[in-house]
Amino acid sequence: MAAAREVEEIVARETRAWDTQDVQLLLSVFHPDMVWPWPRSYTSHDPADWTLVQGRFDAERWGRGWRDLFDSHELVHNRRRIVRIEVSNEVTERSRSSISTHSGAPASTARSLTGSGGPARPMPASEGTGR
Repeated sequence: MAAAREVEEIVARETRAWDTQDVQLLLSVFHPDMVWPWPRSYTSHDPADWTLVQGRFDAERWGRGWRDLFDSHELVHNRRRIVRIEVSNEVTERSRSSISTHSGAPASTARSLTGSGGPARPMPASEGTGR
């Protein structure tokens, strides 16, 4: 299935971007119409409680934010394994750009970059998942 391969490629590209701290490569995985909601805390499971810190995608603004993050933090690990990719039978050319995936990355992966101005401390997976 072509759509599933496309999702795999996007996940692999994002992984490479984090591993190499390549801001331009990371920006290439975001859809131009993306708005990034962000939970207020690891216990914020209700999207009604989320905030729009990043706002609508803006490559220059988001790129500065990622560069600042990469320059001020150390990536502790980025172990990922795709567990499942599910693509609707209703995929069209227009919807192909909004396909989502379930990643097997530990919840702590995305949260390994915490704090400011020093090395990151790994967050226990139990904190990252809200369990």
